[in-house]
Amino acid sequence: YANRIMQLPLALFGTAIATVALPMMSRSAAATNIEELKETLSLALRMILFTIVPASLGLIILGSPIISLLFERGRFTSQATQSASWALLFYSTGIVAYAGVKVVASAFYSMQDTGTPVRIASIAMVANIVLNLILMQIMDVGGLAFATSIASFINLSILLFLLRKRIGKLGGKKVVISLAKILLAASAMAIACIYSSRLLSQISKLIQVAGTIVICVIIYILVAHLLHCEEIKYIWKIITRKESTDEV
Repeated sequence: YANRIMQLPLALFGTAIATVALPMMSRSAAATNIEELKETLSLALRMILFTIVPASLGLIILGSPIISLLFERGRFTSQATQSASWALLFYSTGIVAYAGVKVVASAFYSMQDTGTPVRIASIAMVANIVLNLILMQIMDVGGLAFATSIASFINLSILLFLLRKRIGKLGGKKVVISLAKILLAASAMAIACIYSSRLLSQISKLIQVAGTIVICVIIYILVAHLLHCEEIKYIWKIITRKESTDEV
């Protein structure tokens, strides 16, 4: 159940961004324009961070109310909600890595290299199994989710290392600057999330979840705008382009 919820932001943002980035990087690779490929990769990673970081924090804070709202009925008791929330907490720490792997692996695919991502995924799988055996003894079901998250970060780190070794610097400075702004905006959002969730919980579970999400999105966008996050411009371009296409 925790994995199902974790897959939602991953599919909405991670998979979508990777799907869009792949043909763009493929065209750059075919034209041997490595600098353009790296720019696309950098933008895709920054878009991943911009969308996934707040989503991860939201799931960490609202995990229990969301699971209770969606599943808690019949044999799915409050104890089951606690167990699923515990797993979701640790799954959420790795959503950025899951999405990042999809984007970085796409960079290898764009250069006609399908073997490297598979080999690194195999290493990550072995690490996942070892970590499962260790962490499940300490953290129960949360250990299984946390092992998957750690293995995904291992996968992402190795892929980035090998890609940088292959094509040179990947624009890490720009990504780090964006990440700093994103973390500030997400922190403000998290504070709003905690207080609004507590306040709205007195009304109903549905209002608590839906209302808190709306408030958090507004706060995050506003703070990100004040911090001049470039990623907002790209999102706005996508929205306005879609609207103009629909009108045509």
